[in-house]
Amino acid sequence: MTWVSVAHAADIALILVGSVRSNTATTDLPNATVANKVSFGGGLLGVAPINGNFAFRSGFLINQRYVELGPVAPQGTVDINFVYVDVPLTPMFLFTNEAGIFAGPVIAMNVIKDCTGGLASCGATNVKSVIVPWTVGVQARFFGQLGGEIFYEKVFGDAADNVSNFTTVGGNILFYFD
Repeated sequence: MTWVSVAHAADIALILVGSVRSNTATTDLPNATVANKVSFGGGLLGVAPINGNFAFRSGFLINQRYVELGPVAPQGTVDINFVYVDVPLTPMFLFTNEAGIFAGPVIAMNVIKDCTGGLASCGATNVKSVIVPWTVGVQARFFGQLGGEIFYEKVFGDAADNVSNFTTVGGNILFYFD
């Protein structure tokens, strides 16, 4: 019995993704808190069948991870604006050809690190160039070429000095290329 079969190019579902994300994090700055902030993303995904109801989901996504940090002296409230190129490496279990669940790591490479007033003044220094969020979600195809995902994502550990444990809840709109 073969457990892994080679996916033919025609079997791989190519998907255009648009994302809305609600992010939060933790901080160890004294007297400071982190507030949720909405951010956006997009990119391309591919879902390749492995065997039976199992598939592999990967691609390239550009995702913002924005949070609000405050109060930070002397500015008060500051916006932490990090942007990453995400490469999901998520196995997927398919309930049907149209719906499934996925879970696994995402390799996130920082491409933009910005903050109101500059990184040094807002406390978000030493931004990590790579973080590894863990994600779990549900994907479904609704109308022909349209579908959606809802997901939860957690980064365990530091993204930068004083910014840790990014947590994201989000939704993706999907356009399938058939």
